[in-house]
Amino acid sequence: MAQRESDCSHWKRFGHFGSDNWSLTERNFGQYNHESAEFMNQRYIYLKWKERFLLDDEEQENLMLDDNHHLEGASFEGFYYVCLDQLTGSVEGYYYHPACELFQKLELVPTNCDALNTYSSGFEIA
Repeated sequence: MAQRESDCSHWKRFGHFGSDNWSLTERNFGQYNHESAEFMNQRYIYLKWKERFLLDDEEQENLMLDDNHHLEGASFEGFYYVCLDQLTGSVEGYYYHPACELFQKLELVPTNCDALNTYSSGFEIA
């Protein structure tokens, strides 16, 4: 699947992504003025996340690391299409890797810490 086709098929899974006046095919993916803070005024921020490394989980005894400390069978060729809802703090995403099942969903929700309704920087997988 070509990158633009993959982008369109994943981004449109976020129902609100196409809710503005642009069609998905008119969007210039990756064309953004990073010096502008305009995105801060939007409810939803769309991102692509790329895995760079894995954290070692000392409690997980059955992890098989090779000589270079890479997890056996792990791949860093995929990435996540992610949407941050600035109103709720939740993160929704879909994993993409050409050799994997399409549309593997990721949901993260902020954890409520106390009776004052403050939130931690921690998340739980929904």
